Amino acid sequence: MKNVNLKVGDQLRVKGFVPAGADRFIINLGTGERDLALHFNPRFQVHGMALVVCNDLTAGHWGEEKRQHCPVICSGQNIKMVFKLTGDRFRVELPDGQEVDFPNRRGIQVISYVSVERDLKLSALEIF
Repeated sequence: MKNVNLKVGDQLRVKGFVPAGADRFIINLGTGERDLALHFNPRFQVHGMALVVCNDLTAGHWGEEKRQHCPVICSGQNIKMVFKLTGDRFRVELPDGQEVDFPNRRGIQVISYVSVERDLKLSALEIF
């Protein structure tokens, strides 16, 4: 989606279903396809548990990945996550209330591009 207007202090709620046997899903926040402030990528491992990989992309070049095991995001389940832009950080509230934290390396103050890709059947996406 283009022309999104997610500002510092706003939150983005994402709801959907991750099918059984899913490989991964991706939620990107930034200013365009090649300029991402947050690339949020849960990758499903043994027994459907996820390894969350976060990164940024500047002019098509990836930054340094941050990886975190995340057993609360599993395939075969409905999920709800809240993405928070606090200014210098992104905080992603997971289904159990735990948070994944990633620096806003580029200092972007307004997110205008959001994409949801791969194995997430999106049911709701809202800014509040």
